[in-house]
Amino acid sequence: MSPGFPFDLFDPHWLAANGGETGQRIAQLAPLSLHPPYPWGQWFYGRLLQESAATRTGDFVECGVALGGMSIFLGDYARRLGRKLYALDSFAGLPAPDTTRDNAYFRAGDYAAATERGDLLARFQAAIDAAGLAETVIPMPGFFETSLERLPPDEAYAFVHVDVDLFHSTRVVLERLFPSIVEGGILVIDDFFHHAQGPARAASEYFASIEYSPLYHVAFPYSVVVVKGERLPESRHRAIDGNRYAFDLLRNDPVFRQALLRSLHAAEDSGDADRAANARRLWDLLAPGGTGTSADIYEYWRSMSDFWDAIDASSPKSRQSITL
Repeated sequence: MSPGFPFDLFDPHWLAANGGETGQRIAQLAPLSLHPPYPWGQWFYGRLLQESAATRTGDFVECGVALGGMSIFLGDYARRLGRKLYALDSFAGLPAPDTTRDNAYFRAGDYAAATERGDLLARFQAAIDAAGLAETVIPMPGFFETSLERLPPDEAYAFVHVDVDLFHSTRVVLERLFPSIVEGGILVIDDFFHHAQGPARAASEYFASIEYSPLYHVAFPYSVVVVKGERLPESRHRAIDGNRYAFDLLRNDPVFRQALLRSLHAAEDSGDADRAANARRLWDLLAPGGTGTSADIYEYWRSMSDFWDAIDASSPKSRQSITL
C-alpha cells in the first residue's frame, strides 16, 4: 500500500514523469539524496536559480553536503552559468549540538553512519567526477569554523544553501556568508521547521542582531527561502512566532499543485477523514490569488501534522525512510 498525504508528495518517480527534464534529472539523483529536502528542494531551488540567480553575479555555496545530491544538482546549474559551487561539510558527521539552543534530537556524529557506504568525501568526489563537474564543484572538508575561512576573500554569492541542522553551525554560516550574498541573491535555510529548532533560532538571533527583517518564503516541506534586500509588503503581518511568511513558491508552482491535487484525491478516496481534511487544508491554503495572512503558517503546520509526527518519532538515521 502506497503512503498517503503528505508522504506521497515525495515520490521522485512522479516528478520524473511530470516535471520535464528537471524532474528527470532530480529523479536520477535519488541515490545521493536525503528525504527531505529531496526531491522538492531541488525542484524549487532549480526554479529560483533559473529565475533569480542567473541574473545575479556571484558563485554558489552549499553548507551541509551529506551524500552530495543537492551539490550535484546545484553544480549543474553553476556550470551552465559559468560559476563555481563551494561544497562545505565535515564529511565526518555533525558536531555536538548546543543543548541550550538545539532541542534534543541530533547527536554528535549523526550522519557519519553514512560512511558504511564508503568514505563520504571520496564518494562525493566520485559523484562530482561522474557528473563532469570537477571544474565546477569544489569540496571544502572540515567544520565550518575552519572551512568558511578558506573561501576566497571578498567573494560575492548569488545562491547559498544552508542544510546544517544545528544552531551553532547555522549561526556561524549566516555570520560569514549573508553579508557576502548579493542584493537579490538567494539564501535557503533547510530544517527551519524541524522540531530541533536550531536553524530557526539561529536565523532569528542573527537577523535581529543586524536589524534585518526577512520574508521567509516557505519551500516544501520545511525549508525557507530569503531573497536578500527584498522589500516587505506593507500588508504582510507577522505570525505569532514573530516571523513573516509567504507561500508564493508553492502557490505559484503548477507542478507542485498538480502533485498536491493528486494526493488530495487519493486522500479523499482512502476513507481516512483526518488525512483528507489535512490535504484539503493545504490545497485551500495554496489557492491561486491568496495574499496571505498571519495565520497561514499555522494552517500549513496543521495540514502537515502527520509529517511532523513522523519526524518527531524518528531518529536522524531513519531520515531517508520516513517520507518514502
